Amino acid sequence: GRNVRDLYTFLARNYRPGDRIFLFGFSRGAATVRAFSGFVATCGLIDGHAMTDAELERETLRKFRQYRDGKPDLEEPGLHPDIKITFIGVWDTVSALGFPRRTDITSTFMNLLNRAFVALDKVTDHIPWLRHNFYQYGITGTIEIACQALARDGARTSFWPAVW
Repeated sequence: GRNVRDLYTFLARNYRPGDRIFLFGFSRGAATVRAFSGFVATCGLIDGHAMTDAELERETLRKFRQYRDGKPDLEEPGLHPDIKITFIGVWDTVSALGFPRRTDITSTFMNLLNRAFVALDKVTDHIPWLRHNFYQYGITGTIEIACQALARDGARTSFWPAVW
């Protein structure tokens, strides 16, 4: 969450109407920019030009809590209307959150373990202090162009790419 909030704070401080936003990321960084674009699409972007660093940090945290709790306020004053992300390019998106998952598991034990992890993910989504799947990783209407690249012969068994 910290990296997503840092990106939001930076953009809130520096965005000017008419600016074009390009996001790029690899691996966990790809997951971060995808989560960030979902944050902006869900909650809008505050105008942080006239805020002190402390005010901007506090407002960013408040917006992040709205995002996490699924209760965004898009009608509040001081939001930039209609923020568009011109381009998002991601390579081998993997998330640092949640439990490991594989879709090509062949052994019975690993298949059972994978099913247990998937079940735990679903359970933790309903426990507020354990919830981590609130991120919007998908392509939203605020993204004009989205590209994703995947390693053809990747052998990273600890991480499995999150495909759009």
